[in-house]
Amino acid sequence: MQSTGPTSQATGFRRSALAAALGILAVTVEAVAQEDGQAKPDQRDARHLFAGSADDVLSRLSDLRFDRKSVTTFDPFTGVRAELKKLNKTLQQAANLRIGFAWTSLYQNASASMGPNDAATSDFDFFGRWMPLRTRRTTGYVIFETQARNNFFTDITPNDLGAAIGSLWGTVNGFNSQSFHLKQIYWQQFLIRNTFTYRIGKLDQSNVFNINRLQSDNLYFLNAAFSDNPTMPYPENGFGADLTWRPDPMWYVSYGISNADSGSVDRTPDKFLTDVSWFTVAEMGVTPWFDGLGAGHYRLTAWYSDAKSASVHSDSAGFALSFDQSFGPKWIGFLRYGYGDGELTTTQQIVAGGFGIRRPIGDNDDFAGVGFSWGRPTDTSLREQMVAEGFYRLQWSPAIQITADAQLIINPSNAPDQDVVTVFGVRLRITF
Repeated sequence: MQSTGPTSQATGFRRSALAAALGILAVTVEAVAQEDGQAKPDQRDARHLFAGSADDVLSRLSDLRFDRKSVTTFDPFTGVRAELKKLNKTLQQAANLRIGFAWTSLYQNASASMGPNDAATSDFDFFGRWMPLRTRRTTGYVIFETQARNNFFTDITPNDLGAAIGSLWGTVNGFNSQSFHLKQIYWQQFLIRNTFTYRIGKLDQSNVFNINRLQSDNLYFLNAAFSDNPTMPYPENGFGADLTWRPDPMWYVSYGISNADSGSVDRTPDKFLTDVSWFTVAEMGVTPWFDGLGAGHYRLTAWYSDAKSASVHSDSAGFALSFDQSFGPKWIGFLRYGYGDGELTTTQQIVAGGFGIRRPIGDNDDFAGVGFSWGRPTDTSLREQMVAEGFYRLQWSPAIQITADAQLIINPSNAPDQDVVTVFGVRLRITF
C-alpha cells in the first residue's frame, strides 16, 4: 500500500510547485518569442547562443587572449605563452585539440572570527577540448578539466572562512583544499546547426543552470551570494547529463539530471545508476538583443533533489530567477532571486544584484563591480543576513590579473554577537 503520510504529501507539493513554475515561464517565453521587432543577436556569438558561465571550459578557452590592454606588455611568462601558442597551433592542426592553463591564488582577512581570521589557497587548472567530430550540421567535443587546490601559510582556506566568521554562506564559492583530480570530462555535441546541444559525462551543472555573466570567483565577485546561488544544492561534479533546445536565438529550454549524492571525485556511471538519488533541474530563458544596450539573459530555473543521505530525511525543491543585461559597451547589471525548500541548503531565500563596468579608468582592460545581497536562513531561529561587496580587477599584463576585493558581512547569521564583519581579499590570476 502506497504511503500518504506527511513526507509523501510534501514531496507531491514540491513536484507540483516545480511543474507550476515551469508552466508559468513557458507562457512567458512563448509570448516574448512571438514579439516582432527585436534585433536578433549575432549568430556567430556562441557564448550568447549557448551561454555557459565564465568558468565553463569553452568560455575559458575562448577567453585565453593575450592582446588585452594592460599596465605592462611584459611579464615573466611571455616566453611560456609564446611556446604554448605554438603548441596549440600544432595540436589544432594535428588533432583538433586545444589546451589551456590557469593558476589562481587568493588571500582573505576578516576583521573578526570565531577561529582563524585569515585564509589563503592556490588553484591550478589544466583544461581543454578535443574536437573529433565536425560536419556542416554537427560539432562534437570531448571537454576535460583537472584541478589541484592547496592552502598555503594559513590554517584554513578561503572556503572555510565563511563558517569561521559565522556567515550564512561562504566568502567565496570555491578555493578549498583538494588534491589533484579530474574535475570534469564529458562529451558535448551541437546538433542541427546549433538547435540542440547536449552534454553527458562527469560535469559541473552550476556552469550551465541559473548563471549570470558575472558569476565567477576566479574573475569577478568572490562572495558566494554573487558567485553561486546558495539556495540551490548543486551536486558535486559527478556523472550527469543535460540537454538544451534552442529553436530560435531569442529563447531556449534546458533540462539536466545528475546524481544528487555525487560526493567524491571518483563517482562512476555504475554508481550513478544504482544510488537512485537524483538532482533534476529545468530552465527556460529569453536571450534578447536590444539596440543601444546589447545582450540580455533572463532565466527561470526550477530544481528538485532527492534526499542525499540518511542524515537528510526529506527531498527538496526550489526555483530561481537570474537576469543580466548589458547597458552599452561598458556596463552590465544583474539580479537574482533564489528560493529553496528543504534541508539541503542553509539558505532558504536570497536576493542578490549589482553591476559591473569594463574599463572603468582609461583604456586598460580592467573590470570593477559592486553587489548587494540579502538572505534568509532555512533555520528560522537565525537572523537574516546581508552582504555588500566591491572589487577592482587590474589587468597588470596580458596574462596577469590582480584583484582587490572588500566585503561587508552585515548581521552574520551564525555570529549573533557581531553586527558587521569586514573581509578584505587579494586575488592573483595567471593564464597560459
